[in-house]
Amino acid sequence: MSDKRPADIEADVRRRRRRLGLTVRMAQDAVPGLTWAAVVDAEPVWSRAHGVSCVDRTEPMAADTVLQACSLSKPVAALGMLSLVADGRVGLDQDVRPLLDYDVPRSRHYRGPDPDLTVRRLLTHRNGIAGRGTTPDKTGRFTKGGGGSVRFRGDTDRPIPSLEDFWAGYRGRAGVTITHPPDQQRSYSGLGYLVIEHLCEQLTRRPFASWIDERILGPIGMSASSFVLEPELGLPLACGHDAHAGELPGGREVCPWSAAAGLYATAGDLARFVACLVDRGRARDGVVVPADTVERMVTQGLGVTTTGRGASLRFHHTGSNKGFRTILRGYPGRRAGVVVLSNSGGVAAGGTVAAVAAAAGRAHRWPGAR
Repeated sequence: MSDKRPADIEADVRRRRRRLGLTVRMAQDAVPGLTWAAVVDAEPVWSRAHGVSCVDRTEPMAADTVLQACSLSKPVAALGMLSLVADGRVGLDQDVRPLLDYDVPRSRHYRGPDPDLTVRRLLTHRNGIAGRGTTPDKTGRFTKGGGGSVRFRGDTDRPIPSLEDFWAGYRGRAGVTITHPPDQQRSYSGLGYLVIEHLCEQLTRRPFASWIDERILGPIGMSASSFVLEPELGLPLACGHDAHAGELPGGREVCPWSAAAGLYATAGDLARFVACLVDRGRARDGVVVPADTVERMVTQGLGVTTTGRGASLRFHHTGSNKGFRTILRGYPGRRAGVVVLSNSGGVAAGGTVAAVAAAAGRAHRWPGAR
């Protein structure tokens, strides 16, 4: 059990080097609500909540409030994909094209041969696929931006696109397309995780949301989490807000990019996920995935960004949907980590969630904490 009081950590939330405290920083950055949880000795030690979950209804944020996890969906989906690799259903470096229902064409700007489409390259954003998070210009070079949800909740005039719609390209967004040689550069792409989602469904012959609930979420104990498009978890669901703390129409946007950004979760549930990773694949019901699979994931950056090595090894991921900003960090050598979720999509909110994670790191003297 941690001897670091969460209130002391929250008091040390900073902007640059100046201590502001969490409440002041949230007010300055127009963050209506925030919830966070820490992992110590491979156990979630507590969950904390501040502010409101929905501004228009002044509903308080609670530890069991469910938020959009945004791109923290990707590490969870990656662990599911790697469980299929561990089971021998597919190779990490096998060309998966023959297993897919859809073709992956080359962009007219791409001059090289067809590359192998592999799980490793997809999980590390190195398969040359443009898409959400990266947008090629007319020359094939990359600029920031692109992607996002497709419509506000309650807007029934616009249909929810299917995986096939996204694959081909939807409402001006690029489809699953090879735009540059593999391994040439890391090009962050949600469409690569669309391929992961489809591959999981092909290998299991199950809908992604129900399969990963049974294979990953349930065994870890993530009972307040779901990849269902609009889940009914029997728990309060946070509304998303813009950069000025204005509540989004309908409360939130629909995000059908399940593996890339469609997870709903509490901070406590995502802390259980981090605990599983830093405990080499173990959770309450025993071994969820083999230890060597988890070690490969966190050391080789399969679904997470990895820094350092040995005792200083750490991994992280951030997330941003319209109306939400999130972060997770894990420290395998310390069997520790932290998760922070907010219901603001503003750029400043990204700084707030990172500042909370940094304060937890300083308190526990985790590697790289400043």
